Amino acid sequence: MILTQGFNQPNYQVVSRISESLFSDVKINVYPNPTTGIIAIKTEGTSTKKIYLDIISIDGKKQLQNIELDGTEKNVDLSPFSSGIYFLNFKDISDNNQTTYKILKSSQN
Repeated sequence: MILTQGFNQPNYQVVSRISESLFSDVKINVYPNPTTGIIAIKTEGTSTKKIYLDIISIDGKKQLQNIELDGTEKNVDLSPFSSGIYFLNFKDISDNNQTTYKILKSSQN
């Protein structure tokens, strides 16, 4: 596919909270989105799972990697990062599943 200037872009919605059942028995909540600094990540149902998080910038560079999510709420500080779009890549290493979500880091006013 070739994209040129002026291509149609789909409508989008701003999501202020991600709450998804990523795997059959794990639920992950991420908020706030967009954020100016700290995001909270809460996992449920991870007692038998090893879930790890990588944070990847829009240009594909890993900003943080292998953050273990252990069934509690974990705060991750994005304030040192530049404003922009980042991808949260959640990996279940016990059965090799993964899923990726997008988060917007904005500057503080």
